[in-house]
Amino acid sequence: PSLTATSSCAMVQLTSTSGIIRPSQSSQYTNNMDCRWNFSSNAMLEIVFYRFNTETNYDYVYVYDGGSLSSPLIGRFSGSSLPAPITTSSNNLYVRFTSDGGEITVDL
Repeated sequence: PSLTATSSCAMVQLTSTSGIIRPSQSSQYTNNMDCRWNFSSNAMLEIVFYRFNTETNYDYVYVYDGGSLSSPLIGRFSGSSLPAPITTSSNNLYVRFTSDGGEITVDL
């Protein structure tokens, strides 16, 4: 399947059908971030988290089943517990990351 990704932040590295979302050259992200990624494909999408670490109850990753913030929210994650894999019901997936400060590592 083909995969297209657009980002509001310059922190996405995408190769073929997998990729990594992380700070570009440091191990920490900045305060008050609001990054959004829109993934589209010619097939349903699955997001799998291999590592996950945000500031608990302050920094969040939101996953939407569709191509925008108005799509159904299918996951809201914070802390260090690894989220279960998520499969979309369509060929679009929208991911939003918000922070007030701290550290994150998310591998997709």
